[in-house]
Amino acid sequence: MTTTTEPRNPLYLLLLLASLLFVLTALAVGCALAPAGFALLDAVRGVAVRATGEPARDGLPVCEAVVSRALADPDRWCELGAPYVAPGGLLLAMLGKGVERSHLDELGRARGLELLGVDQFELPFSRAARAVVRWQRS
Repeated sequence: MTTTTEPRNPLYLLLLLASLLFVLTALAVGCALAPAGFALLDAVRGVAVRATGEPARDGLPVCEAVVSRALADPDRWCELGAPYVAPGGLLLAMLGKGVERSHLDELGRARGLELLGVDQFELPFSRAARAVVRWQRS
């Protein structure tokens, strides 16, 4: 006997694919969904380090995109991540819960970053709320 499991929401595959594309393009071209951005994947280098907030001490250059998973609160991540962002680069934070936009704007401004947006979404199976915050260094 063969059984099949149907998803609760028929859009779950689309959401999973969109999530994968978001992560790949965020690494390649700073969240701009453009086919040419995928060619830049060869130039991308992922590094997992314990951030100190001092790129030279960590042996790291400043980068076009600095990304955090939902492991640190935005206050701490903005403080640690901002020094690694090159001019014109992006600081991205994945949040597990909502934070007021005005607070995120203040956090960025204090570190020379402009708040570009807060993209809120819901996980497909758990329905848990999530958000991605985007700041840019001028």
